[in-house]
Amino acid sequence: MSEKIPIFNLQIELNDVCNLECRHCYQVRSKVKEELDINLVLDQVNDLKKVTGYNSFFFRLSGGEVTLRKDLFQVVRTIISQGHFVEIITNGMFLDLPYVFALKSAGVHVCQVSMDGSTPEIHDFVRGAGAFNKSVKGIKNLIKAGIPVEVKFTLIKGINTNDISNMFSLCSELGVKYLAIGRFIFAGNGLKNFSEGNLIGEEMKDVFYKIINSGREFPDLSIRVRDQLVRIVSDIEIPPNVHTSQKPYIGVNYLALDTYGNVYADRQLDIVIGNIHKKSLDKIWSGSRKLKQLKGGTKYLRGKCIECSIRNICLGGNKTAAYALTGSPFEPDPGCWLN
Repeated sequence: MSEKIPIFNLQIELNDVCNLECRHCYQVRSKVKEELDINLVLDQVNDLKKVTGYNSFFFRLSGGEVTLRKDLFQVVRTIISQGHFVEIITNGMFLDLPYVFALKSAGVHVCQVSMDGSTPEIHDFVRGAGAFNKSVKGIKNLIKAGIPVEVKFTLIKGINTNDISNMFSLCSELGVKYLAIGRFIFAGNGLKNFSEGNLIGEEMKDVFYKIINSGREFPDLSIRVRDQLVRIVSDIEIPPNVHTSQKPYIGVNYLALDTYGNVYADRQLDIVIGNIHKKSLDKIWSGSRKLKQLKGGTKYLRGKCIECSIRNICLGGNKTAAYALTGSPFEPDPGCWLN
C-alpha cells in the first residue's frame, strides 16, 4: 500500500505509559499518564497536506504502549473516518482475540509487533520475563483475525545479531509476511544497559551481509532494512525479498510527535523541531531551520563524508546513530566501514 501510493508518515505517541521497561528503549518516560489529543493533530493535517504535497497520510500509532490507551478503538475510527491509514505499533502483549477483533472492526490496516529474539531467552532478556510467549500469541491472534503483521527486529550487538536467521525462521513459522530491521540507538535505557550494543564499522557491514545472505532462504518473507547506510552495500547480489534501498524520509514524508506535542524529524533523533501546542504542523514543516538542515542532503556532512565519493548514496548514513554516539547528526555514521 505505502509503496504504490505516495504517503506521508505521521508517527504519533498517544500515551507515555508502558507495561515494560525494555533494556534498549530509546525513550525516557516521565511516568505521567498524559495522552495526546488526536483531534489536535487531525485539525492540522489539511494544512500539512498543502505544504507537503501529500494527500494520503499513514498514522503510525505508538506509545508508551499504545494498547494501554482505553479509547484506542475510537481514536482509530476517528482517524480512518477522515480517510487516513492506521498502523498500530505495539509490544503485542495485550493482543488477545477479543481485543484483536476489536482492532479489526475499528479498521486498523496493519500491526507492527516488536520482537528482539527468536527465543524467550533472548527476547525476555531485553523486554522482561514472559514477554516472548505473550507477543507470539498476540501475533498468532492478529493473523487469525486477518490483520497484516510486521515484526520489528532491533539489532543489538552481542545480544541478537547471531539470531538473524532464526528470527527469519520464526516469522515464517508464524505466518508473518513482513519484517522490519532497525539498529539499536544508544539512548534512553540503552545508555545504562547496552554500552557496547552499537555496531561499529565492519561489524555493521557483517550484519548487513548476514541479513542479505540469510534472507535468500526465506523468499516469502519481505525483509526491509530500515537504515540508509545499507544503501552502500554493492558487492553482493541482493535477493528481491530483501529491501535495502531505504529512501531518505527526513524532511520528505515523515514527522513524529510525542505525547506532549513535541515534533521530531525522526523519533529516535532526540532533536525537537517544534511543538503543536505552540505552532501548527504546517508551519513547523515549512519554517523549522533544524528540519531544513537535517534534510540538507550532503550540505552539512562532516568528517570523512565530505570527501566520500558515494556520499550522495547514503547521505551520511544513519543520522540517529551518528547523533547518539557523537552528539551531531552530521558526523559520519559510526557504522560506516569505508575509509
